[in-house]
Amino acid sequence: MSSTRVHGCVALASVALAGLAVGLAGGVASGQPAGQMQAAAFDDGQPGLEAFGMPGLPVQPGAEPVFVPLSKQFGLGARVVPVVSLPMLDHAALLAEDLQADGRKRPMRVGVARPFTLAGTDGVWTPLPDGGRLWTCDVRSEGAYGVRAQLGGLQLPEGAVLVVFEANNPAGGGRVYEGAGDFGTGVQYTPTIWSDTARLELYMPPGTGGQGLPFGVDTLQHLYRDVAKSAPADPAPGPATEPVPVPTPRAGNCHRDVTCEPGWANQARAVALYFSSNGSGTFECTGQLVSTTSNDLTPYFLTASHCVDTPAVANTVDAYWLYQTATCNGTVPALASVPRTTGAVLVATRSTSDLIFS
Repeated sequence: MSSTRVHGCVALASVALAGLAVGLAGGVASGQPAGQMQAAAFDDGQPGLEAFGMPGLPVQPGAEPVFVPLSKQFGLGARVVPVVSLPMLDHAALLAEDLQADGRKRPMRVGVARPFTLAGTDGVWTPLPDGGRLWTCDVRSEGAYGVRAQLGGLQLPEGAVLVVFEANNPAGGGRVYEGAGDFGTGVQYTPTIWSDTARLELYMPPGTGGQGLPFGVDTLQHLYRDVAKSAPADPAPGPATEPVPVPTPRAGNCHRDVTCEPGWANQARAVALYFSSNGSGTFECTGQLVSTTSNDLTPYFLTASHCVDTPAVANTVDAYWLYQTATCNGTVPALASVPRTTGAVLVATRSTSDLIFS
């Protein structure tokens, strides 16, 4: 197999490893208005301590709380939820753009950022028995394989909670935000929602009046590649007579299915497929956990600097573990079915040489 130079390093801020208590970024909500609020983060699985060359610890069934939308927790029945929607994009045209850029040193683009505007009047406010209010709204990018919302100006007052989840599949998990978000900056990318519609539910405690929102949606990432599945090219929306461009594969022919190499099974558990986003779009890369000489299980994650080279981009990392076939050269699993980690903190990056930890 050929060797690949890697140039960047980020420390995952919210890796949920069995037996490790790593500070979760945007994990389970600590605020519980009405004494009943509960939520589960998207960080819903563990790659296992095998990633560090140690025997894996068993994960107790039911250890993670089940995500329940706020509306259900407050006993609200089925309702008509307003939708703010962007029109469909021409996926074939976007793939054609990628063909023009093929060969450049950059990660593979899988989505584009679309300007978005959201106001309190776009959703529906529901008064609650505890004196608080619940605001609900769906945001959609028609025809997208997935969406990510870039929240801006996030400043939730004490006791307020914002959750984001797939509108048509709440059982798939949700993400909970308080205060100024995971990194305290007021800027927050949600995890990828694997449909074209995300639902936002905002709980505002008693005494917080007004119709305004303590956050905005600056952009909505529209994923135009079907990266959640194994299709090499997308049956993309666009003129029916227009052939869908197929980008040139970038992986060399030395790449093999790791399931066919059982001797590498433990190391494979340390590898993640991940997506990062910025003001232009969403990009796909891979990386791996690395151990330290002190063996302290700090979840450092090594990747290429052309994928992650700024703290802002590191914060957007949406990583998927155990994205592996069950049998040699078998079918890859759906991304929504594998363990996931969101958010990272940039430790160091260098574009001219490999990084070495000591």
